[in-house]
Order: sequence, then structure tokens, then C-alpha cells
Amino acid sequence: KIGALARISVQFVDAAGGAQLWAKKFDEALETLTETPDALADKIAGSIFAQFLRAETDRADSVAVDERNEWELLLSAQSTHLVDFGSVESHWRAYELAQKAAELSQNSGLAHAMASWAASAIRTNACYEDAQLETINQEVVHYLEKARAFAGEDIMALIWLASAETYAGQMSRARHAFERVLE
Repeated sequence: KIGALARISVQFVDAAGGAQLWAKKFDEALETLTETPDALADKIAGSIFAQFLRAETDRADSVAVDERNEWELLLSAQSTHLVDFGSVESHWRAYELAQKAAELSQNSGLAHAMASWAASAIRTNACYEDAQLETINQEVVHYLEKARAFAGEDIMALIWLASAETYAGQMSRARHAFERVLE
């Protein structure tokens, strides 16, 4: 307690090795803490999420590809695509990782949505040879159908599904998926 303020120190620590990954101090009015205590929790969670995602991605990337689970493959797919956005190699690498996740988890709306999104990104950005276009088109549709079937109420799956629908030019379906997220 510092006068009318409370100082909250938060640390994000790697449980396996004990290394501090992130730390921040939050100064909040005592009055605010008693009136809206959840606001501080939301602020802390929002601050730590990016650090958590980066740490999880780094951890996933340290595992051999053949030994990764669905979550680790999807984190790597997302990171691969976003870190080197726009390169042909990053599009294909993200797609391969998302496909592998979908193979591992046949009923995963998230894995299928990300696979469709990655295939759509390849198609939209013309990162294919002419002979590959028909296959890519079929895979976009295949993964979209699976994602629609299995997304359920999984917010992350719905976000990726809406993005994939947008890439695929299915705007009314994309809008519907985004509306489900907002609900």
C-alpha cells in the first residue's frame, strides 16, 4: 500500500527452469480495487497474454516437429506465418504444420480452421505452382467443411474459421462466425 494506491507486482516465471520471463508493476487506487476488482485481473491477464503466447511458442518450437501435439503444431504454424509474413516458404510451412495438427486431432475445429486459413493464404497470395491450384482449392473446401463441423463454441476455432471464410470469399459465413464469437 502506498498512500491511496496499492502496488501489485506480477511476475511470469518459467515453471520448468525458474527463469523470469516478464514482470510488471501495477499501481491501482484502493478505491478502484474495492469497487471493480475484476478490472485489475483483466488488466493483468491482458498484459501477460502476449508473453504467455511467446513463451508457449518458443517451448513448442523447441520440440521436434514429429513429437509436437496439436497445440504445439498450431502455435508454430501461427508463428511461422506471422514472423515471416508473405514469403512463399512461410505460407507452406504454416500450412504443413496446421495439416499435421488436423491429422493428429481429426475432430479439432481449431486445427481444421487453421489448415483452411493457411491453404487459403497460399491460394490468395499465389504461392503455388499452376499444377497445385486444383489441389489447394479442394483442400481449402475440405478443411473449411471440417472446421464448420467441429468448431462448436470454441472462440479460437471460430476466429480462425471466420478468417478462413474471409480468405475463401465466403463473407456471409465469415460474418456469421464472427457474430458467434461476439455472442
